[in-house]
This record gives sequence, C-alpha cells and structure tokens, in this order.
Amino acid sequence: MKIRFTQIATHKLDLLTDYIVHEFSIEANRKFLERLNKGLSSLQSNPYIFPESETFKELRICVIKLKAI
Repeated sequence: MKIRFTQIATHKLDLLTDYIVHEFSIEANRKFLERLNKGLSSLQSNPYIFPESETFKELRICVIKLKAI
C-alpha cells in the first residue's frame, strides 16, 4: 500500500511539528515523528487493521496521539 499525504495534510504536519518544537522540545518532536513513522509503517504493511474512512472507503485512518511526549 502506498501512503500519500495531501497538500493540506503536509502543511498541517509542518505546522504541528513546528508547534511541538516551540511548545515542548526538539526531543519531543523527534519522539512524535518516530511514533508517526511506526504508525505509517504499520499502515503500509497491514492496512486492514485500521478502520476505513466513512467518506472515502478506499482510505484508512491512522491516528497518532500526542500523549506525554
């Protein structure tokens, strides 16, 4: 499965990582990106373990939470 980011998603990810760096630390951002990469790897290798989008059935949803970074 190929993972694609929309332009909006890419922009929001940039804003989010900037926010994490400024409000927390570079280390917190590194941990977040590490968790994001693990989630994306899981999504790529096992897409059916994630729920389908209600709007776009061909898309899967993977949520990465900012918990205690």
